[in-house]
Amino acid sequence: MPKLDSQIKKDTASNVVVNVVATVIATGILAGLGWLASQFPSVFTNIWRYITAPMSISRWIVWLAAGYISFSLLRGLLRWVRSVLSVPAEDWNYVEDTFDGLLWRWGPPPHGLHHLASFCPTCNTRLVVERILYFKGTLNPGTSFFCETCNRELAQLPGNLGDVKDRVGRQIERKVREQQQIRETPDNQ
Repeated sequence: MPKLDSQIKKDTASNVVVNVVATVIATGILAGLGWLASQFPSVFTNIWRYITAPMSISRWIVWLAAGYISFSLLRGLLRWVRSVLSVPAEDWNYVEDTFDGLLWRWGPPPHGLHHLASFCPTCNTRLVVERILYFKGTLNPGTSFFCETCNRELAQLPGNLGDVKDRVGRQIERKVREQQQIRETPDNQ
Protein backbone atom coordinates (compact mmCIF):
# COMPACT_ATOMS: atom_id res chain seq x y z
CA MET A 1 0.00 0.00 0.00
CA PRO A 2 2.79 2.50 0.69
CA LYS A 3 3.93 2.23 -2.94
CA LEU A 4 0.43 2.90 -4.16
CA ASP A 5 0.09 5.96 -1.89
CA SER A 6 3.40 7.40 -3.09
CA GLN A 7 2.38 6.81 -6.73
CA ILE A 8 -0.93 8.60 -6.17
CA LYS A 9 0.93 11.55 -4.58
CA LYS A 10 3.34 11.74 -7.55
CA ASP A 11 0.47 11.62 -10.06
CA THR A 12 -1.42 14.29 -8.14
CA ALA A 13 1.69 16.50 -7.93
CA SER A 14 2.37 16.15 -11.67
CA ASN A 15 -1.30 16.91 -12.45
CA VAL A 16 -1.10 20.08 -10.35
CA VAL A 17 2.07 21.19 -12.18
CA VAL A 18 0.49 20.51 -15.57
CA ASN A 19 -2.65 22.42 -14.61
CA VAL A 20 -0.64 25.42 -13.35
CA VAL A 21 1.48 25.54 -16.53
CA ALA A 22 -1.65 25.25 -18.71
CA THR A 23 -3.31 28.07 -16.78
CA VAL A 24 -0.28 30.36 -17.20
CA ILE A 25 -0.13 29.63 -20.95
CA ALA A 26 -3.89 30.19 -21.38
CA THR A 27 -3.68 33.49 -19.48
CA GLY A 28 -0.86 34.66 -21.74
CA ILE A 29 -2.78 33.71 -24.87
CA LEU A 30 -5.94 35.47 -23.67
CA ALA A 31 -3.97 38.60 -22.76
CA GLY A 32 -2.40 38.59 -26.23
CA LEU A 33 -5.80 38.14 -27.86
CA GLY A 34 -7.16 41.09 -25.86
CA TRP A 35 -4.34 43.33 -27.08
CA LEU A 36 -4.80 42.06 -30.67
CA ALA A 37 -8.55 42.74 -30.52
CA SER A 38 -7.87 46.32 -29.42
CA GLN A 39 -5.66 46.81 -32.50
CA PHE A 40 -8.24 45.59 -35.04
CA PRO A 41 -10.08 48.89 -35.58
CA SER A 42 -6.89 50.82 -36.33
CA VAL A 43 -5.57 48.04 -38.61
CA PHE A 44 -8.78 47.99 -40.64
CA THR A 45 -8.85 51.80 -40.79
CA ASN A 46 -5.28 51.89 -42.09
CA ILE A 47 -5.99 49.19 -44.68
CA TRP A 48 -9.09 51.07 -45.86
CA ARG A 49 -7.11 54.32 -46.15
CA TYR A 50 -4.42 52.55 -48.19
CA ILE A 51 -6.93 50.89 -50.52
CA THR A 52 -8.87 54.11 -51.15
CA ALA A 53 -5.83 56.44 -51.39
CA PRO A 54 -5.75 58.44 -54.63
CA MET A 55 -3.76 57.10 -57.58
CA SER A 56 -4.16 57.65 -61.30
CA ILE A 57 -6.98 55.16 -60.76
CA SER A 58 -8.37 54.24 -57.37
CA ARG A 59 -6.59 51.45 -55.57
CA TRP A 60 -9.86 49.77 -54.78
CA ILE A 61 -10.38 49.19 -58.51
CA VAL A 62 -6.93 47.59 -58.72
CA TRP A 63 -7.67 45.41 -55.70
CA LEU A 64 -11.08 44.49 -57.07
CA ALA A 65 -9.51 43.45 -60.39
CA ALA A 66 -6.76 41.51 -58.59
CA GLY A 67 -9.39 39.75 -56.49
CA TYR A 68 -11.45 38.86 -59.54
CA ILE A 69 -8.42 37.52 -61.39
CA SER A 70 -7.29 35.53 -58.35
CA PHE A 71 -10.77 34.13 -57.87
CA SER A 72 -11.01 33.14 -61.55
CA LEU A 73 -7.61 31.44 -61.51
CA LEU A 74 -8.45 29.58 -58.30
CA ARG A 75 -11.81 28.47 -59.70
CA GLY A 76 -10.13 27.19 -62.88
CA LEU A 77 -7.52 25.35 -60.84
CA LEU A 78 -10.19 23.73 -58.67
CA ARG A 79 -12.14 22.61 -61.75
CA TRP A 80 -9.00 21.08 -63.22
CA VAL A 81 -8.18 19.29 -59.94
CA ARG A 82 -11.76 17.96 -59.72
CA SER A 83 -11.59 16.69 -63.29
CA VAL A 84 -8.30 14.92 -62.60
CA LEU A 85 -9.56 13.35 -59.39
CA SER A 86 -12.89 12.27 -60.87
CA VAL A 87 -11.26 10.09 -63.55
CA PRO A 88 -10.56 6.52 -62.41
CA ALA A 89 -6.90 5.53 -62.67
CA GLU A 90 -7.75 2.74 -65.14
CA ASP A 91 -9.04 5.29 -67.68
CA TRP A 92 -5.68 7.09 -67.75
CA ASN A 93 -4.23 4.22 -69.78
CA TYR A 94 -6.94 4.38 -72.46
CA VAL A 95 -5.35 6.84 -74.89
CA GLU A 96 -5.66 5.09 -78.27
CA ASP A 97 -8.16 3.01 -80.21
CA THR A 98 -9.17 2.18 -83.79
CA PHE A 99 -12.32 3.62 -85.34
CA ASP A 100 -13.32 3.54 -89.03
CA GLY A 101 -10.05 1.78 -89.89
CA LEU A 102 -7.93 4.61 -88.46
CA LEU A 103 -5.79 4.63 -85.33
CA TRP A 104 -6.86 7.51 -83.06
CA ARG A 105 -4.83 8.86 -80.13
CA TRP A 106 -5.63 11.49 -77.51
CA GLY A 107 -4.22 12.86 -74.27
CA PRO A 108 -4.95 11.40 -70.84
CA PRO A 109 -8.32 12.25 -69.22
CA PRO A 110 -7.52 15.64 -67.68
CA HIS A 111 -6.98 16.96 -71.20
CA GLY A 112 -9.41 14.48 -72.70
CA LEU A 113 -10.19 14.58 -76.36
CA HIS A 114 -8.69 18.01 -76.97
CA HIS A 115 -5.64 16.41 -78.56
CA LEU A 116 -7.49 13.84 -80.67
CA ALA A 117 -5.47 12.92 -83.78
CA SER A 118 -5.54 10.15 -86.41
CA PHE A 119 -2.58 7.92 -87.32
CA CYS A 120 -1.86 5.29 -89.95
CA PRO A 121 -2.37 1.80 -88.45
CA THR A 122 0.40 0.43 -90.70
CA CYS A 123 3.30 2.88 -90.28
CA ASN A 124 2.15 4.94 -87.27
CA THR A 125 2.43 8.27 -89.11
CA ARG A 126 0.04 11.12 -88.34
CA LEU A 127 -2.42 11.37 -91.21
CA VAL A 128 -2.94 14.31 -93.54
CA VAL A 129 -6.55 15.45 -93.40
CA GLU A 130 -8.23 17.00 -96.42
CA ARG A 131 -11.71 18.35 -96.88
CA ILE A 132 -13.81 16.71 -99.60
CA LEU A 133 -16.34 18.99 -101.20
CA TYR A 134 -18.75 16.22 -102.25
CA PHE A 135 -18.65 12.99 -100.22
CA LYS A 136 -19.22 9.91 -102.44
CA GLY A 137 -21.39 11.67 -105.01
CA THR A 138 -23.61 13.48 -102.51
CA LEU A 139 -23.90 17.21 -101.91
CA ASN A 140 -22.57 16.72 -98.37
CA PRO A 141 -18.96 17.47 -97.45
CA GLY A 142 -16.56 14.77 -96.32
CA THR A 143 -13.07 14.30 -94.93
CA SER A 144 -10.22 12.34 -96.48
CA PHE A 145 -7.42 10.77 -94.41
CA PHE A 146 -4.15 10.28 -96.33
CA CYS A 147 -0.86 8.68 -95.20
CA GLU A 148 2.17 10.36 -96.76
CA THR A 149 4.51 7.52 -95.77
CA CYS A 150 2.40 4.73 -97.26
CA ASN A 151 1.25 7.07 -100.06
CA ARG A 152 -2.36 5.96 -99.85
CA GLU A 153 -5.75 7.21 -98.79
CA LEU A 154 -6.95 5.27 -95.75
CA ALA A 155 -10.50 6.55 -95.41
CA GLN A 156 -13.15 8.96 -96.62
CA LEU A 157 -15.64 9.78 -93.90
CA PRO A 158 -18.82 11.89 -94.05
CA GLY A 159 -18.78 15.36 -92.49
CA ASN A 160 -16.02 17.84 -91.86
CA LEU A 161 -13.10 17.10 -89.52
CA GLY A 162 -15.00 18.49 -86.53
CA ASP A 163 -17.91 16.13 -87.21
CA VAL A 164 -15.56 13.15 -87.54
CA LYS A 165 -13.77 14.02 -84.30
CA ASP A 166 -17.11 14.45 -82.51
CA ARG A 167 -18.24 11.02 -83.76
CA VAL A 168 -14.98 9.39 -82.63
CA GLY A 169 -15.16 11.22 -79.30
CA ARG A 170 -18.64 9.87 -78.65
CA GLN A 171 -17.39 6.34 -79.33
CA ILE A 172 -14.48 6.84 -76.91
CA GLU A 173 -16.83 8.14 -74.21
CA ARG A 174 -19.15 5.18 -74.79
CA LYS A 175 -16.27 2.72 -74.34
CA VAL A 176 -15.10 4.48 -71.17
CA ARG A 177 -18.63 4.34 -69.73
CA GLU A 178 -18.91 0.64 -70.59
CA GLN A 179 -15.61 -0.08 -68.82
CA GLN A 180 -16.75 1.90 -65.76
CA GLN A 181 -20.00 -0.08 -65.66
CA ILE A 182 -18.09 -3.35 -65.87
CA ARG A 183 -15.83 -2.25 -62.96
CA GLU A 184 -18.83 -1.12 -60.89
CA THR A 185 -20.88 -4.29 -61.45
CA PRO A 186 -20.34 -6.74 -58.55
CA ASP A 187 -19.34 -10.27 -59.48
CA ASN A 188 -22.33 -12.62 -59.33
CA GLN A 189 -20.27 -15.78 -59.40
